[in-house]
Parts: sequence; structure tokens; C-alpha cells
Amino acid sequence: MGNSDSQAHFKNNISGFFEKNLSEMDNAYWIEMIRIPYSFDDIYAAVSPAMVRDLLSKHPENVLAVIKVCKELIWKGSKEGEGDFHRNIVLNAVRLVSRIIPILLENQEIRATLWESGVAFGIVDGLMGLLFRYNFGINIVSNLSPYDVDPGRIWKEGIYSSIPQNVSYEISDENRVETLRCILSCCSQTLYADLSTAENFINPWTWLFSSYEIRHCKDAFYSLFNTALGFSKEGFGLFSSQSASENEASLAAQVLIVLLDSKVPEIHAIENNEELSAVYNILLEIHNGFVENSSIKTQLKLGNVFLECLKEIEDTEQFDFIINSFVRHFGTIIDSMVSYLSITSKDIVYFQELLILFWYLIDFNTNFKEAVIKHQEFHKIIDLLLVIIWHNHETLTKAGIVQLSIFIILHFSSEREFSIQMAKPYQNHLPINIIGLEYYFDILINIFHTIIVGNPNLTDTISTFMIILLNLSPHIKKIGNSSSLKLFALFEHFSAKKFIYKDKKNANYLYQILDVFNNRLQYQWDGSLYLVYAIISKKSIIDKFINLQYEPPIEPAWDISEEWFTNFKNNLPIGLLIALYTDLLPRIEKLCSKNSQIIETEIIDFLKKTTMVGIFPVPHILYLRKFHSTRQTINWLSSLIWGTIYSRNSKPQIFDYTTIKLFIVSSN
Repeated sequence: MGNSDSQAHFKNNISGFFEKNLSEMDNAYWIEMIRIPYSFDDIYAAVSPAMVRDLLSKHPENVLAVIKVCKELIWKGSKEGEGDFHRNIVLNAVRLVSRIIPILLENQEIRATLWESGVAFGIVDGLMGLLFRYNFGINIVSNLSPYDVDPGRIWKEGIYSSIPQNVSYEISDENRVETLRCILSCCSQTLYADLSTAENFINPWTWLFSSYEIRHCKDAFYSLFNTALGFSKEGFGLFSSQSASENEASLAAQVLIVLLDSKVPEIHAIENNEELSAVYNILLEIHNGFVENSSIKTQLKLGNVFLECLKEIEDTEQFDFIINSFVRHFGTIIDSMVSYLSITSKDIVYFQELLILFWYLIDFNTNFKEAVIKHQEFHKIIDLLLVIIWHNHETLTKAGIVQLSIFIILHFSSEREFSIQMAKPYQNHLPINIIGLEYYFDILINIFHTIIVGNPNLTDTISTFMIILLNLSPHIKKIGNSSSLKLFALFEHFSAKKFIYKDKKNANYLYQILDVFNNRLQYQWDGSLYLVYAIISKKSIIDKFINLQYEPPIEPAWDISEEWFTNFKNNLPIGLLIALYTDLLPRIEKLCSKNSQIIETEIIDFLKKTTMVGIFPVPHILYLRKFHSTRQTINWLSSLIWGTIYSRNSKPQIFDYTTIKLFIVSSN
């Protein structure tokens, strides 16, 4: 039966949704209903969100009947022996759940019914079972407990698995693609959480999927992890076609980051939410069943298995596999960009999901972060971050991935070893059209200057930029002429009265850029001679600021006062600059008086022979400012994850944009 025939057959079958009491239909009806080997596209075309909503308003019992039957087929299919297994029927049940469940999750009353009736648990448990069912998700028979890690059950080589299954992957890959898509659909309740309250939202589905009491959780983590990182193909890059394996790798990465993002509720939150209470009772019942059959009495452990597995990765060989995979993927993206000078989420294979996974690794696994910074090809990871920021900082729709790249650099900047990497010479090998770049740190300074001065869409990232510069400034041995001018230009930008008066927090940026100057002057004098020259030659700009007087703003954006302004100026860390002008400037002026034709290089040569030892005060104590997640950043990351998943599942469009609250979706 061709596609058009199967679609017509299915459309004819589902007309019964509106005409019959489906709760009274026997199994024979349902087998006939979904026995044809449809594709997800067939079901997507035949069942529209409008149809499901219409059915919910007229015959809600029919919708629940369909979902209950699908649950039974999935759950029993995940447990039965090979002889009782009807692969096509189970797949079509999975496809129907994928299509219908996101619409049901819009409705609070229906959601409660799914949990009260046990349907939600049956779907979660069944889908996890299918991923590791013989002759469906895997191709071996395993006798190990589904709560232990079985290397033979892990889909691909990598962490915990070094021997690939000696069978064809094609069928099981396709089955897993369908199952993973269904898991994403079930987890999509986050999309309907309002952004203003999302920080307190706990998704009951993701909580259950990532719980210790759900079978195959650990098998799932390592399988998803290895599949996402291990995928490779010839010609991987911009205009490559997507194979089943590539689609599986992309979906594996999506499910993985969704479950890593899953939050575990506090007891008071469980008590005040009927869906969370239902999940808790399910977990407690499963746990008590284990305890009854064991001599060891334990308490129910509330936690995220996926996060715990991620934190526990520590073996050097495992780190090598992970880092080499990221280097390979990210390096290939850079190679593509050198050719095409563009970066689009639809053309480059799931790089955004991989970057989010990379973030989770460095944020939750300290040993991994240290290992990746010391890796001999670490620069390829930094290359991608810099290129993403540079090529997308003016594109509003790319603000999320740009901010993530900046946050990753911030995370690295708190490690001394990162300064060594950023001090390495730059080979002009990236598609970044900035002249005069000598070192990696120069790229950072120039990119940050461009964004701070010229991009109002990313003003919230200025504080992040400045912390990165502060962390690196005392440790980088040398910065170039162009970067020195850009650093001074930041001072000029921050010291403008218009900028200071615009927002109360803007004064902090002036303190920070002066601290960057101080770090360079005290700790890296020999590598900062161009900056010293810029400070000396542009003394008039600093004098202008020092002589700045308070003037009441005509339309104050905040409660600014003369007292605040005076206190602000009196506390500026400009002691080193004053010492520089007091001691060094007269010597340079004397040099210039002897040679009216003196050029910049001669002054730089003079500075090389100059020391400020005994003139500058004792160097201040250095502090590395570390990244700490806040509710706002956690909230933002959830929004980025689901925005990525929404855009990656647009053909066909699994999620109906008209009901999404987590972020704004354009109808175009």
C-alpha cells in the first residue's frame, strides 16, 4: 500500500473517532485501526491539532480511549516475548502518541486524568522499555537487570561500550527515531509554561523519565550520549542529507539535553501539585516494591539519573572520546563556515544541541572542564565559540546561541590554564574579518568591543564580557596594538556621561575596565606597552572624565543624585593611572622634546627599558570570578533548549506554535 493509500485508509478509520463510543471497542477494532504500516508523516497529515481539539470538545472520552489503547500497546510491546510482538502496530501506537500528546498537555484537566489513570506512567515506562527491547530498540538479548548498566544494551560505541553490536543498525535506528520523537512529545509540557513563572515549573514527564525508579535510565543516558557524540559521516557539513542514523543522533542529543535539564521538585512543591504528587506516588510504589523483595532497606532517592551519570564520567579514555568527538564536530562546522561564511541551525547538523550538551559537561563535571582546556586541540572548540559570536551577534534570532557561547567562555575564564590557551598566537584561519589580530585574546577584545559599542540587542551580556576580561587580563602575557586601542575605546565608551546616566549598573563597567588596565600595568607591564602608550597618548580623554562635574539629567532613568555621583568618582580605581602620568609622562615628554620627529615605535622601545617598580603600589590580590547559575540563567537555558527543539522539529512541525508560552514564535 502506497503513501496516499495508507493515508486515505487511516483517515477513513479515524472518522470513527467522531461517531462511535471508542471505550467499548474491542482489540480487534484497534488492530484493524492501526495495523497498516503507516509512517509518522501519514499520521501527522491525517491528525491535525485542530481535529484533536475539536474531538476533545465533543468526545473527550474518545481521545482518552485512543491514548489508553496506545499506552497498552506500547507498554505490553516493551515487555512481551518476540512471538507476541507486532512491530508495525506498536510503531503506529508510538506515532499516534507523538502526534496527540502535545495537544493534550495544553489542557490541565486532561493532564491530571493521564496521571490519575496510569496512562502517563504506562507511556513513560513503555517507551523506555522499547528503546532496549530485543528486535526493536536493540539487537541482543540481555539478562541483566534493567536498572543496571549493560554495555551490550548501549546502542553505540563510546562511554561504557567499546564493542559495537554485530548486526545491521538500520531497523533499530528507525525504531529508536520514532521512540525518541515520542519521548520529546511527552516531555513538551515545558512549552506551555509561561516564561515569567518557568523558573518554578517542574515538568512531571521529564522528572519521571530521568528518575532512578524507571527502568533503563542509565542504559538510556550512555546510549543517547554515545549516539549524539559518536555520529560521523563523509561530507558532514552544510548541505548534507539526513540519514536515519543522523536523524537518530540529532534526536538523541535533543532528548539528552531535555532530560539533563529536568528539575527535581522539593517536597512542598510535590504536595501542592497533583501531577507531581502522582509522579511521587508512582516512584514510591515502585521503590517500595523493590524494598519488599530486598534485604536492604533504603529510602526513595529523588534525583536526576542523567545528571548524576554525567557528573560521574571521570576516566581519561572517556574524556578523550568525548573531547575528540566535540573537536571533530566543531572543527567540521568551522571548515564549512570557511567555505560558506554562514551558520544556520537548519543546515548544520545539530551543532546547537551539541553545544548545549558541552555546556552541561563543563558546568557539572569539573574534571572534564579541566581536561578539555588542557587538550591539544582545545583551540578548535574556542574557534567555534568565537565564530558563532562574531557571525551571529547582530541576528536577534541567534541571541540564545551567542549568549551560550559567551557563557562557555566565561566558565573557562575562571581557570588559569585557559589564559595560556588564549595567549597563543592566532593564525588568521577563521572567517573573522578583523585586522591586526595577533593572539586569541586579541580576538576576544575586538569582538567584545564591537558588540558592546554597536549592538543594543546584547547589552545584557556586557557584564559577562567584562568578567571574562577581568579574569584573563592579569595572566595573558601580551596583547597587540589593535586590542590595546579597543580596550581604551571601551574606557571612552563607559566614561561618557550619557552612558553612566543611562542605567545604574553602567558605573560598574567603568570600574571594571579600569581594573583591567590595573591588572595589565601591575602584572603584565612588558606585554602591555601598546596599552601604556594608548593611556599616555590619550590622557586628554581621561582628564575629561576626571574633571566631569555632576549635572542633573533632564529625564533620569533612575534615582541619580549628586551624592551618588561624587561617591562614584571618589571610589574609581585610578591610582595607577595617576602614578603613570606623574612619573612616566614627564619622561616621555622630555624624550619628545629632544626629538620632535619621534615615532610610536621609538616610544615603545623606550617603554621596554622602563620600569614602574617602586612607583606603583604593591600589587593587589587577584580573584578569579567563577560562573554561578542563577534562577534566571536556568530559566534562560530551558527556553534555549526548547526553542532549539521546536525549530529542529519543524518538518513536520510536531508542536503547535499557537499555544506555546515559553517563548514567542513567529507565524512565519
